[in-house]
Order: sequence, then C-alpha cells, then structure tokens
Amino acid sequence: MKKLNVSLVLLASSTFLYAGNPTATIKVQATITQGCQFSSAEQIMDFSKHAAITQTTVEANTSNTAQTWNIRCTEKLPVWIKLSAGDHSANNFWRMKHQFKDEYIPYLLFQNSTKTQQYKSGEVVGLASTTAQNNVLQFSIFAVANLNNNNQPRSTGIYKDSIAITISW
Repeated sequence: MKKLNVSLVLLASSTFLYAGNPTATIKVQATITQGCQFSSAEQIMDFSKHAAITQTTVEANTSNTAQTWNIRCTEKLPVWIKLSAGDHSANNFWRMKHQFKDEYIPYLLFQNSTKTQQYKSGEVVGLASTTAQNNVLQFSIFAVANLNNNNQPRSTGIYKDSIAITISW
C-alpha cells in the first residue's frame, strides 16, 4: 500500500490581443502523505534439507532489512502487519504441502527469537514505528516446523507453502 498523491493545476489567462509579451501562470502542487514503500515482494524461508526419517523440530527465520523486503515507512507512523493463513492451512495451522502428494508438515510462526509471541493467521499485530535515523520497518518472522511424523519416515520431496504479508498504516 503506497500512497503518493500528485496534482497539477494549470491556470492560464488568455486574451485575443496583447499589447506586450503574453504571459501565463502555472501553479504546481504536490501533496506528500505518510506511508510505506516496498522494494521486494518475495522472500524464501528455507528449513533446509533433512532425511526422511528425521523426527525433530527445525527452525528458520527472516527479517525485514534493506537487503530483503526493504519495507520503509515514514517516521513515527503507526504500522501493522498481518500474515495470511497460507495456501495449505487447516484449523488455523500453517502447513507445508508435499510438491506431488497430499502430505503436510505443520509449522508455527513467531514474532521473536525466543518464540514466546506467536503470529496467528489473519491477526493484526502492531509494529514499532520507524525513526528519522532508521526508516526500515523492524519486524522478523521465526518459524518452527515439526518433522515428527508419528515416528514414521516422511515422503521425500519438497514441501512448501506461501504466505501473504499485509502491511497497513
């Protein structure tokens, strides 16, 4: 959601006959509003490769930085983030789906590295405002996937999901 309103007002005076040099007036106006700017739309959070018999939890994370999404906002602007349910959610749980089979790996998303503040799909979360010294919006996503499959090997292949992130102000 990027907001930039620019308007151009042209005013001209005209008469059919001028005694001197003809002149006209142009008024130019721009309205700059508070808002956020996005540079990149997609990031990949990779849980890496694991053996089909792996029965543990694995972690991954990503953050908004100048090298990732590069979401920048006007300083002191109240900003919120919301994560969609993803392409394969069930019962409000995120799941990665096997590329060819109807098999899933559940995962959770957190706001902090200690995994004490969980994101919930569709829930709006307030973010800290940016400053004049740093206008990059500060947020991270920490993910935990449980590879335990009732002590059974999991099908080999790629499991994936896609989540939309909405930034509002």
